[in-house]
Amino acid sequence: MINFQNPDKFVNRHNGPDEKEINEMLEVIGASSLDELISETIPHQIKCKNLNLMNR
Repeated sequence: MINFQNPDKFVNRHNGPDEKEINEMLEVIGASSLDELISETIPHQIKCKNLNLMNR
């Protein structure tokens, strides 16, 4: 449910798919996960192997 008390917060403005919608999309396109979808659509030459953003 949208919380209109804090409309400035990103989570309240984000209109992305929820888990159910993601699963429906994956089923339609025949991918078992978002990782599989990314693996099949992003060329391996441009993927970052180990981005490790947590240790910056």
